[in-house]
Amino acid sequence: MSRFRGKIGFIHRRLWREDWLYRACFLLGPAPLVGGLITVICWHAFSITSSYMDFLLHEVGLKPLQHQTSPPWALAPTSNDWAAGEINPVQPMSPLPAVRPNGSPLGYVSGWLVTINSIVVSTNFEVNVTPAALSSFVLEGPQVDMRRLAAQNAKADLYVGAGQAFLAVKTAGVYAISARVDRPVAEAGYCLTRLGFGGKRIVSNIEIVGNGNALAKVYDGVQFRLEPGLYPIEWVFGCWQAQQKKVAADGTMAVLIRHPGEQVPLSARADEIVRREQARQ
Repeated sequence: MSRFRGKIGFIHRRLWREDWLYRACFLLGPAPLVGGLITVICWHAFSITSSYMDFLLHEVGLKPLQHQTSPPWALAPTSNDWAAGEINPVQPMSPLPAVRPNGSPLGYVSGWLVTINSIVVSTNFEVNVTPAALSSFVLEGPQVDMRRLAAQNAKADLYVGAGQAFLAVKTAGVYAISARVDRPVAEAGYCLTRLGFGGKRIVSNIEIVGNGNALAKVYDGVQFRLEPGLYPIEWVFGCWQAQQKKVAADGTMAVLIRHPGEQVPLSARADEIVRREQARQ
């Protein structure tokens, strides 16, 4: 047996010195490959567990999830749009929370978490929302008023508001989501409106408002087949004057929802636009 081992050892040393292919096969043999596979499996399991734990901690209010101030659909141009004319199936981000005795969702309150973000308007009139927030506040109700945005005294000439919340769906069915923009007779300017739902864009448009012309625009809605749960919903809105190139303090935007069985979209109800309670300012 010892002589056999000696021969094997001699052959191994000879091949190791003179044959590079032997060295490669030896190093990449079954044992190293199995070890590498086990390492990959363990790393993947750790990543999944870590992400799931972050989500659980976030849901109980112990750790906020990281998110972009400006979601991808808020940038221009983008092809990340929902298909119009179709009923798009969307899964909720999380189930409906338990309710308090007064009927309000546990851990959530009504309203939007809004940030003020500066914008960059290119020569071909594409508008990009910068990621960094200049300020933040809480907005109640489905309507966004430029007076409220302008009251934040942002340190920028051109900026918009970017709102984030959840749509609390209690009844399964086909919904339609859209937006309405109104601006009274005012100085010539522009209004940017973007509406996102479930990570994709529903509306993205710039309306031109001329001297002596009022704006009343209802955008075409996109239909969704929804189950009970919480769905992320976000908007970007802002108006600015054409000549002075500064924010205008007039103009409103409202999120519209057509519920199952309804014929026309109406302003979202206060109890179905909710944000996490720990986000209160």
